[in-house]
Amino acid sequence: MFSYCVNAEECNILCRLEGADYPASYGVTTSGSSLNLKFVTHGPNSPYPNVGSRIYLMADDNTYAVFNLLAKEFTFDVDVSQLPCGVAADAHFSEMAADGGMAQSGGWNTAGAKYGTGYCDSRCPRDLKFINGRANTYWTPTGLTTGFGPYGSCCAEMDLWQANSISTAYTAHPCEIDGQYRCDGNTDDCGASSSTGNRYGGVCDPDGCDYNPYRLGNPSYYGTGSSKTVDSSKKITVVTQFITNDATPDGTLVEIRRLYLQNGAVISNAQVYVAGTPFDSITPNYCDTQKAAFGNEASFQDHGGFVNMSGALRRGMVLALSIYDDPDANLLWLDSNYPVGATGSGVARGTCPTSSGVPADVEAQYPNASVTFSNIKFGPIGSTYWQNGGLCVQLPPTLRTAVIQPTPKEKPETLRSLFHFVSRSQSRDIMDSILSVSGRKRLLSEADDTVLTPKKIRAQLPPTPTSKRTSAPAKAFTPTRLPSSLQPLLAAYEAIEDSMIPALATSGVAAPSADPTDPRKMCIKNVLHHSSVPGLSIETLKRLVHILEWEAEGSSKLAPSLLDDDP
Repeated sequence: MFSYCVNAEECNILCRLEGADYPASYGVTTSGSSLNLKFVTHGPNSPYPNVGSRIYLMADDNTYAVFNLLAKEFTFDVDVSQLPCGVAADAHFSEMAADGGMAQSGGWNTAGAKYGTGYCDSRCPRDLKFINGRANTYWTPTGLTTGFGPYGSCCAEMDLWQANSISTAYTAHPCEIDGQYRCDGNTDDCGASSSTGNRYGGVCDPDGCDYNPYRLGNPSYYGTGSSKTVDSSKKITVVTQFITNDATPDGTLVEIRRLYLQNGAVISNAQVYVAGTPFDSITPNYCDTQKAAFGNEASFQDHGGFVNMSGALRRGMVLALSIYDDPDANLLWLDSNYPVGATGSGVARGTCPTSSGVPADVEAQYPNASVTFSNIKFGPIGSTYWQNGGLCVQLPPTLRTAVIQPTPKEKPETLRSLFHFVSRSQSRDIMDSILSVSGRKRLLSEADDTVLTPKKIRAQLPPTPTSKRTSAPAKAFTPTRLPSSLQPLLAAYEAIEDSMIPALATSGVAAPSADPTDPRKMCIKNVLHHSSVPGLSIETLKRLVHILEWEAEGSSKLAPSLLDDDP
């Protein structure tokens, strides 16, 4: 094969990166807030078709947008209805440099983010033409337009969405290094892409801790058709939430949650059982249990697990969107049985046959396959979906920006003690809203003495004080006795009274079922329980949610303890 240059130095002098006609050459088109990626494109200036594409979200013409994801959520709409077996769409974060690696290259890279340089992920890919500004020379071709060089580019990766119309997964991949790292493919350094074959010997976790409902034993959750909980033949809103131990961006990652929205409903993540233990999100316990139950290598844990993943999310990551096929494993790891011929838990990942996914076949049969991403949103947890009067609405800035430090040792709050510090009219309005939010106001019959009605509850409230800050009647708390842990609840009620509660109360939502995963109940929980208000702990919000919820065992009654001021 003819070569224009023989080493990295010569290639750096002789070769250049140039702009591209994205629609004509790569099948990438935009319309408003939508991005469409076409699978196979026959460009006007190439004898070979272009297969797949990967693009990045920019902050400006020369800089990638960098997201700090801890205590935040990331939401987008996606349409994968045109993606068959063997073709996948991907939305993931990689710990790339914002400038595309220019500063790190020592002057070798003068193109930068504007020309798409600096890519890396947990597979340590070796099919990149330039790494750290140096040409990846001594190229080994694997096809007309594919091949690999001696070096790979490694960094932490968070897969928000790897999916086609058959299967879906979201996966965390930590690394032992910070930022982007050039590995040597002739050693174990590159792990999965190393020529040594030592998949787990590199600096990054190639397998990740994944959550694929089908693989986890819930085959009816995702796929094409109305019989599935999430119907891949229609547009899907995907919400990924990064929960920290203290609900702040300074905390440590403890959970990666997933929600979907479709057909006007919020859909909680698939409930699964692994080794008899229920899960609905990625947590350290889930990852440990899953790896052990499936007999998989503990590569996630060996490469730092949640601790190192937390570090990468805190430092910031770049969004990449792509469409692709898989010459290494025919995408069987996503939508079929993998490894082929294996048996046991975790092998089945989708309904595609093990003979599917061969790149030559899918490129010939499905050249017009495509994916559409749209409506990308990023913000505090609970703020990016259902913002227009639906079941979940955006929390007001007063709540999102409040800085509250609850004292966990304080006596638990009660409805009655809370209402000592609001006017009687506010008490009535808030109680009516709480009962409406619960969806069970219609169950409260004045004739039924076993049920707490709004009238009965109001009768137990104290007389209206002249001011929130004046002394309350006997037995009532005075402002000086207001527990510090009650203050955030009072502030939260005041903040959401005029926005979230009325929207919920007037949304016509049916009564949530006793099932704790009911999407209508999960919606409230994900706005309140998992809020990322700086300084507002999850435990404090649990108390607020508890006030909004009905007693678990008696769905038509409020828990008596909520109305009892005694210890």
